[in-house]
Amino acid sequence: MKSHKKTTWILGGIIVIFLVITIGGLIYFKYQASEVLSITENQNEYVHHYAFICNDPSDSFYQAVYNAAEKEGKLRGNYVEFMGKNLNVSYSRSELLKIAIEAGVDGIILEANESSDMTNLINRAVNSGIPVVTVGADNTASARQSYVGLGYYDLGAAYGREILKYVKSEKQRVMVLMESNAENSSQNILYSGIQDTLEKSGKARNFTMETMLVNDSVPFQAEESIGGLIMDDKVRPDMLVCLTELDTTCAYQALIDYNKVGKTKIFGFFANDSILSAVERGVLVSTVAVDTDQMGRFTVNMLDEYLEDGFANAYLPADVEFINSENIEEYLAAREREAVDE
Repeated sequence: MKSHKKTTWILGGIIVIFLVITIGGLIYFKYQASEVLSITENQNEYVHHYAFICNDPSDSFYQAVYNAAEKEGKLRGNYVEFMGKNLNVSYSRSELLKIAIEAGVDGIILEANESSDMTNLINRAVNSGIPVVTVGADNTASARQSYVGLGYYDLGAAYGREILKYVKSEKQRVMVLMESNAENSSQNILYSGIQDTLEKSGKARNFTMETMLVNDSVPFQAEESIGGLIMDDKVRPDMLVCLTELDTTCAYQALIDYNKVGKTKIFGFFANDSILSAVERGVLVSTVAVDTDQMGRFTVNMLDEYLEDGFANAYLPADVEFINSENIEEYLAAREREAVDE
């Protein structure tokens, strides 16, 4: 009898502990959501509340996309919130996505990847009635409503055409910097675009193609890896293709720091002020200017369209343009005119 009572007490204690842990976890998760989601009483007057989530909130590219999305949202009566920005605590992209789902936002704008975890979270959002538009990087296996971004094969082909402008009789080494992230398939598609373009030109024999993995997620790792590459005359390539803003900045800065300007032709990505200045000074051969304003507008438009009509375009490509010594002045003048008009 005593043994039976003792067992009952033990089981009861386990159940109580389990309930305390469960309730505590729910309270903590609600606290996380309240910390991350900054919606106020005035913002509750908006028609829709959209969450904007990217891997690195400090990335200038996604900041530019968000600024355009926020502006378009206001014009349409929506509130677009940049989740994870300016917080004391750092949350992963998956954590922010879970918080947005739990909070019941009206839609999610997401820089995705091809991981199974990301697929499951996107599907969970969609199954909860929250439409998801991926931007910049997609998750093709998910039930997301739309993808707004780059046509990576076409972009690779455009890089290939830029490289062909500098073909020589002797063989040149072309290196493509790639993220050390197996979940990012877009860079492999882009690489294929470069390779196919060189082969179709009949001049592939003038180039050797190779890649180098760069870990952008570890502080200063990209600077060290790219700096070491540029500094070493034995391993430095003739041409270097950068697929991110960070890698582009590290590469051209390394050329300057180690007095190697002109030793390697660098083809960059993104068009912020410092990168454009590097093109203007001839440190960078060219860089890709992506229409981030267009991307931001498209993301909000697709969410609105889906909520209103029940469907949206599965893919909307963003306009891109290569900026080089031939058109840099014209591009800068156009930017100044746009700034004045705003």
